Amino acid sequence: QKVEAIYNTETYVVEGLPETVDVTLIGRKVDMYLAKQLTGQPLVEIGKAFGGRDHTTIMHARDKIGNQVKINPHVRTLVNDIKSRLLKY
Repeated sequence: QKVEAIYNTETYVVEGLPETVDVTLIGRKVDMYLAKQLTGQPLVEIGKAFGGRDHTTIMHARDKIGNQVKINPHVRTLVNDIKSRLLKY
């Protein structure tokens, strides 16, 4: 599926985020954040699963999205919606 379909960008990306944010980058960071949160795998292993990304890339995504979840209700809603969908499977 396209990132836009999964993240319903028309609803979430515009509200509470700068207009210059690339939707695919936010989506990828959310994916990395949830991969760490839901699997507990080491950062290195998650990086490998994301095409050989460095563990610091995963760490940055985890910290960035984790912070946004705390302060931005739109991001919190987005992450919680995706997490709920994932946990249904």
